Amino acid sequence: MSGASFADHEVGRVERAGARMSALIEEVRVLPEGAAPHWLLGQAETALGELTG
Repeated sequence: MSGASFADHEVGRVERAGARMSALIEEVRVLPEGAAPHWLLGQAETALGELTG
């Protein structure tokens, strides 16, 4: 794999991870209150922001 191909692959990997994480955050948002720890959503949103820049 060339350097450019590898870079494109890694960018795609981060984008896919961000999309999966966004989907999981949306699932947590609709859970009944108390079904997930209160800190989970905030930390997940922070991590997504750091991942996607």
